[in-house]
Amino acid sequence: MALARIRLLDELHAAAEAERQRANEREALLATITDLSAELELSRLLEAVLARAVTLLGAAGGELAICDDATGDLVIAANHNMREDSRGTRLKQGEGAMGHVVRTGEQMLIADYQAWVGRSDQYARIDARAVVVGPLLIGSRAVGAINVWHEDPARTFTEADQRLLTLFGQQAAIAMENARLFAAAQRERQYFEVLVRNSPVAIVVL
Repeated sequence: MALARIRLLDELHAAAEAERQRANEREALLATITDLSAELELSRLLEAVLARAVTLLGAAGGELAICDDATGDLVIAANHNMREDSRGTRLKQGEGAMGHVVRTGEQMLIADYQAWVGRSDQYARIDARAVVVGPLLIGSRAVGAINVWHEDPARTFTEADQRLLTLFGQQAAIAMENARLFAAAQRERQYFEVLVRNSPVAIVVL
């Protein structure tokens, strides 16, 4: 009888903990969506998305990179809990974990980054162990990548962690696409303003 009661209490505790985690995830995702609608500056928004992902997954740190359309490189746009500021670091497509997932379009889980043969030389001094990394996708097009990691060799990432990272990656991709569309609209507006100012014929829009 006592064992059954202990088992029941353990199950109730586990269920309560799982529900608390789901509530935290919903709250963080809602905050991220609110940020998107508030039109925050892109770099601040990406940093906020990454920080929430690192916190919710209980990770030691993380990075978020965006694709440079002109060169095809990945450029680190945000980092969290890095010993050295990696923003501005460039990775070729296929280089390192983030370069790999941008090329394949698929998420990847690395059990021990220190032993992984695909590790970029630029990350030789990073004491990352378990790493989960995923592409930032608009449809099937990769526009960047996000990763989080543990430094404790005893810690791993679960399938639930991978799903959660995917959700945060989706929000980051939306922010990046919105910024791209806004910039394109601004360029088009400036083009027509210059055209109107320099045209010898008045242009009237009814």
